Amino acid sequence: MKIVLRSPNWIGDCVMALPAIHALKQSLPNSKIFIITKEYLKDFFLNIDEIEGVITIPDKVSISNITKISKVIKSRGFDIGILFTNSFISAFLFKIAGIKKNYGYNRDLRGFLLNSKIKFPKNEKHHRFFYLDLINNIFETKITDISKNLIKFSIEEKAIAKRKMSEAGLNFEKKIIGLSTTAAYGNAKVWPAKMFTELIKKIQVKYPDIQIILFGSKKESSKIDIIKNEIKNNCFNFAGILTLRESMIGISLCDIFVSNDSGLMHLADTLNVPLIGIFGPTIPHKTKPIGMRTEILYKKVSCSPCKHRECPLDHKCMINITVEMVYNSIIEKINEK
Repeated sequence: MKIVLRSPNWIGDCVMALPAIHALKQSLPNSKIFIITKEYLKDFFLNIDEIEGVITIPDKVSISNITKISKVIKSRGFDIGILFTNSFISAFLFKIAGIKKNYGYNRDLRGFLLNSKIKFPKNEKHHRFFYLDLINNIFETKITDISKNLIKFSIEEKAIAKRKMSEAGLNFEKKIIGLSTTAAYGNAKVWPAKMFTELIKKIQVKYPDIQIILFGSKKESSKIDIIKNEIKNNCFNFAGILTLRESMIGISLCDIFVSNDSGLMHLADTLNVPLIGIFGPTIPHKTKPIGMRTEILYKKVSCSPCKHRECPLDHKCMINITVEMVYNSIIEKINEK
């Protein structure tokens, strides 16, 4: 049986969907599972044992290119399609691609395109269950084992990433703190750049040899440079220099990772890196990292959780998390090692 999954559209959601992919393979061990994902996410799904292959689609699927994309999918002869996305167009794409059995949540007026109208969940469960419960509903299973980390790196790709970072001046013999100072969802999730800058300076006063890596995408590089340009030594902006896959390897090599509520935060968590997650406009219990080495910093205010992309007020939910609070959490994790 050939099954194709339409992946989520965000890195963090891809991480939270991994238990569901593991559960699917447990439910149908003899099946071949393929992933359809946006171009920028394709490297995330490499070297995962449960996944037979990755098919990329443009970052934007529209009426103008949907026929061409559907022909590529149709040529693979899939038996079942499972939608981790909630959009009408994702279900329509699978339908015109000739996949006879399609499953997903009944959302966005697409119920008539699905073989089973699974009710969209409205509960307080962690978001990883959004994907895991979908698999359990489709195949009438009760799999709850969600602890397995599926991400693996080859020796060759590790060597390439480390060489790239070494050539930039990074010394792997010294401690490394990784920072994710942006968030693709919007600025409301972002702890202010001036506070990240102050945090780095404070760390380097106590630990002058500690190296700081700033992670992010190419389009975020200029924002991250605002922080990098304030720091004289031992600070590296790898946004746009490392690929997503190389960034994943870089994060795995960090001694501590500090992050806004972002996809990179979830990567650090699933890679078992000691993590400090800074939350503001979102709901921690729904999307927080679940690892044993994670600490969440969150200060609920009167308008929490607003879930806005841009804060319409004074950004108190983030500003109330002080530099001293984050610094103290880092010191605690350093002392634990």
